[in-house]
Amino acid sequence: MTSISDNILRAGSNIIAGASHAVGNPDGLEKIAKLGHRSLDFVGALSPLTETATKIAFRFKETATFLEGIRFFGAFKSLVVRDEKSGDFYWQSPKCTPMKLAMQILLTLHTFGKTLRLGERFEIFNLGAFSSEKCIGSLTYFTIAFDGFMVGRSVLGCIENPKLISNNTREIAKAGRKIVKWDTTKIARAASVRVGNQDALTALAARYAETTPPKRLRLEAELVNLANARAVLTNNPAGLIPKQVEFRLQKNGEAANKTADKIARLVVKEERINKIQYFENDWNVKVATISGGDEEALETLIEQCWPVLNKYAGLQAELASQQAKLKQQTNPADKARTQVNILEIQAKIGRLVVLQDRINEIHAAFETHDVDQIQAIAEEIKQNVFHNLGDDLEVDANFKKHHWEVVTVREKIDRNKAWMSLIGSIAKIAVISLAAIVSALSLWGVPILSATVTALGWINDATGLIKILYTEFKDVPQFPIRQAAAAA
Repeated sequence: MTSISDNILRAGSNIIAGASHAVGNPDGLEKIAKLGHRSLDFVGALSPLTETATKIAFRFKETATFLEGIRFFGAFKSLVVRDEKSGDFYWQSPKCTPMKLAMQILLTLHTFGKTLRLGERFEIFNLGAFSSEKCIGSLTYFTIAFDGFMVGRSVLGCIENPKLISNNTREIAKAGRKIVKWDTTKIARAASVRVGNQDALTALAARYAETTPPKRLRLEAELVNLANARAVLTNNPAGLIPKQVEFRLQKNGEAANKTADKIARLVVKEERINKIQYFENDWNVKVATISGGDEEALETLIEQCWPVLNKYAGLQAELASQQAKLKQQTNPADKARTQVNILEIQAKIGRLVVLQDRINEIHAAFETHDVDQIQAIAEEIKQNVFHNLGDDLEVDANFKKHHWEVVTVREKIDRNKAWMSLIGSIAKIAVISLAAIVSALSLWGVPILSATVTALGWINDATGLIKILYTEFKDVPQFPIRQAAAAA
């Protein structure tokens, strides 16, 4: 049991880590500085501040102004500098949509205005009338232009984020249906197969026979397309830089490996079809023939089992290879995948050992003409096959269920971030618009108006800081490692 002191220590560690990350992150530090001076400005709008509080508010504001001014360089860099990992420019990324590109351009233009203000404040250059010419009241053309870019970005955010929220909600509902399906229908089917229910076995074989061939054809065609794409990338007719080629080849290889894994699982399904059909149609006939003393039938049975039994040596070699590979690996994800492979190989070897023992027992019973023993062992072999098949189906069902549970959590995290972005966009539009109106009408001396502008800015900054910390510290679950279905 976790003690109260452990919980307190963990909470304290999280707070310290959160504060450290916020201060170490320029965006987070900017939000903290803005929250500090806005909080004091809000109080000052309602009642006079002490001299010390006024100085602290000024320091906070100076810090926020400086961080806003240098933010342009990061925004500009993301547009004009290639990504270190993929070698792509921002607009070349598959995740970049026209909406996202427009929002990034508007952010860059807005922060450029902040940089100009900062340069003028440090007397690096003088903008002259460009930054000070009044439009209406105390509202300048400079403010209208550069704050207008941020309003435009926020409006696009108000359009984009509801779409993201809707998509996330739809995916969460879909994942919920999948979880129910794999947790009820598929688990129940596995239980029926495990006990050798004929209707369940027949339905499973029919389902596999109907869906497996077209899936395999589609995946094999996909694998060919990936190979062709790899050949094109290797020749590089598009004139990509080496880093882009390397990154695309890496993604191509990952996609090819996933497709090959899917084909391998379909091969296992085809083997399951053959196994079900054999034990439903041919097995009892062969056992009856063997029980009647037909030695040729016994030899045929043993011969049919040899292809399976002959996998033993290959599995032992594969097990040794995987164990040696595990000792050399350092990446946790790779080690976890190898450990899963080792467990699966060991399970296959265990099944082969049991099958070998049962075949030997049938042979011994045949020598003594013990018909009852032959039929009992044959029935045990048949039930073991169905039991193992049911176990495999349950493993598949639990994997799928876990997969969709992870999808649900990830989609909820993305939806929460979209909500925070939406709230921030609305608050940003409100604070800039209201500040412009107050400046145009020269109403900053009205306490309620200046306090409202400050409060809206506080909401925007607080939402931004919460999103930064949420993104950094919210645990995002990893997808489960696919355990290959047993084919032995």
